[in-house]
Amino acid sequence: MLLVQLPVHLLVAAGCGGRRDRGAEHPNLGPAGSEVTSSNYLESSRTWLGMPVGHRSREILRDGLVRYCVDRGLDNTRGGGVRDGEAIEDTWHWFQEATQWYGVADFSLPDLDVAESRGSKRYAGVLVGSSTLYPLAHRVWLDAAKSGNEARALSALRVLSLVRAQEATEGGESANNKPRTKPRPDRFERLGPAQLPWVTRYEHLAEWSVEARQAFPDQFSAVSRLADVWDNHAAATPGMDVLEHAAELQTLRANLFMEAMQSRGGAFRLFRSREFGPSAQLQRQVALSIAIPYLRVGEIDLAATAIDDLPGGRELQQVLKEVSGESPGALLELAQAFDAPHLDVRRGLCRYGYRVFDRDVRFVTCLARTAAQERDFAQATEWYMEAVQRMPEEQSGYDEALQAMELMLTQGLYDSDPTMSRRLASKAEAILQERLRLWPDSSPAVAPEELHYLLGLLETNAGNAEGAIQWYTRSIEEKPSLPAVLQMARLQRLLGNAQGSLRYLHQATRMPGTGISQVSINADLQWEMGLSLDLADRQEEAVRSYRIALEHLNTLTKIPGASGSPELHAQRGVILHRLGEHKAARDVIRVAAQSPEPTRDVYARILSYLVMAEPDPELAQEVFRQAQRRLALQAEWRVYFALWVAAIQARAGLPLQGDALYALEQHRTDAAWWGSLARLGLGETTVETLVGEASNRGERAEAYCYAAFAALQNNETQTANQYFAQVLETQMVNFYEYAMAQALHIPDP
Repeated sequence: MLLVQLPVHLLVAAGCGGRRDRGAEHPNLGPAGSEVTSSNYLESSRTWLGMPVGHRSREILRDGLVRYCVDRGLDNTRGGGVRDGEAIEDTWHWFQEATQWYGVADFSLPDLDVAESRGSKRYAGVLVGSSTLYPLAHRVWLDAAKSGNEARALSALRVLSLVRAQEATEGGESANNKPRTKPRPDRFERLGPAQLPWVTRYEHLAEWSVEARQAFPDQFSAVSRLADVWDNHAAATPGMDVLEHAAELQTLRANLFMEAMQSRGGAFRLFRSREFGPSAQLQRQVALSIAIPYLRVGEIDLAATAIDDLPGGRELQQVLKEVSGESPGALLELAQAFDAPHLDVRRGLCRYGYRVFDRDVRFVTCLARTAAQERDFAQATEWYMEAVQRMPEEQSGYDEALQAMELMLTQGLYDSDPTMSRRLASKAEAILQERLRLWPDSSPAVAPEELHYLLGLLETNAGNAEGAIQWYTRSIEEKPSLPAVLQMARLQRLLGNAQGSLRYLHQATRMPGTGISQVSINADLQWEMGLSLDLADRQEEAVRSYRIALEHLNTLTKIPGASGSPELHAQRGVILHRLGEHKAARDVIRVAAQSPEPTRDVYARILSYLVMAEPDPELAQEVFRQAQRRLALQAEWRVYFALWVAAIQARAGLPLQGDALYALEQHRTDAAWWGSLARLGLGETTVETLVGEASNRGERAEAYCYAAFAALQNNETQTANQYFAQVLETQMVNFYEYAMAQALHIPDP
């Protein structure tokens, strides 16, 4: 059963704003051109959401939004190769983005006269813009048919069934968008030959879904699974018949559950007479689960009709009556009653409120909070910006936006192509400065030095060293903090400025701190000090710093709860190896690699260090084997680790062999970026091709680094050195590949 809880009494909140005058100018309207790009997609989507239904520009703008989503969804299908799970999920995401711009009438089949009953001027069964949507729906169908995902297959077939006859043959291909391969319904064997009309295949799949569950041990399990399929189907393509069938399955599931509970007798029947007993609660949950698919798409009247006469639906019907009675407060309270896993319902209701009650800024804030909870940071940023612009005198609005943006920045800092993060950062800085200007005597919810430190991290990860230095400098000048000072020191070292790094490290040593956490901080500080001293050719001092760092780590091993930390042992092993104590280092590294609860970062730290250290291919092979045995390594990281082991083998004068060779061969046909890296490692593609495929600075840094490794395999040391220099030019200082290139690059004399 669904676990969303509604308050017993949803009161009509005293709202600011009401239903707008249809004749008035709509404040959310903006330029509605048909050309939608990555730079204006978010703004265009907000503009479209604010347009009243029937506005002359709404359909034009929707066509642009759909076209953009389709192009993005098809981006990862080009170039052939095996499609990985991430690419399939990305295609599905953009399919859902594209279908969200349509309504119930658009997705209803021709035999249901929904268009007329809903007052639409379009014919039901003719999906406007379907020729544009066709290739993406076909790609989703291929993916879903191969994996056996019924909900996605049904949604794709629903779109394909609604294509106009002149735009595409029903059972075949679009005249302008021919798919590369024929449909392969591997998991749906009852659908018949490929030449059947799409709508027939849709009906066959719906029948197959029922028949395939005949072998379930009990009817409740079969109906429950099928209800989940149709709920997901309705979320992507909510045709009227889909919504009704989803509601019927929810009702049937509830009835079967009640019958099963009643058959247990005695104790359950005693509770049935109580007003708030399990039976009453279940009835309310049933009514809510039936209403959810309608509420998700803002169809409040249809939701009320669907739960009409249900025993547990009276309370919810009263709420829906208040909402449909033009009360923004009731609508907002209903929306806020939905939390995870039903944030999509809250989003749908608040979008409805944003359009209908356009002067009520609470719906803007609701959409901002919902997007932030869903980790859609780009959308959340846009909504928060609109909220503060529409509430310029509300200090609390600025502080909430700053707190949310700080959290979003923290969660999104590891993106190597931070276009959206930079947009977020610039707007966060604008809100902060406006907040400081309007209320200079009160402290903002996010201190300036904290925000500027985060912006420095963002630019560090983006390879913008100059910008990072500026933000760190501002943060330190506003209020020095140990994290900011250490990051500045590390950045200076990675840029080759040993003296600048040491200056900040000495400042860090003078900053107070106590407790166990300070021991760990001191270990990191002394390790960083040793690296900077090494860079400055002060080896004896560097050794002293490494030994002090090791002493701090040894102290931590004596503390209960920390002694078995794989991260701790990995760092100890790296320092011992750096000090030349290789036997002791191997023993400690093996302890870390064989830990009962290792993490991917532990293996990455060890293997990336071994790439830079005196070659030890036997130890590297052992660590890689342990990583594969103890972790469910993603394909991406399996390729990276294999390439690192291959680099260690090349530096030791050995050919590519063992687990590294096998892993690269296994992923050579992957269509994703790491598939291209694997092919380079095997010598099956050129550096020029790989660099051409790189989509951002981070991928270019990786391309040149692995090109250098390939050159080392061919004993081309001078060429490898040139590639390492190109890695350093990217300034992607937070990449493992950058650290490897810096360690292995031989500067010009």
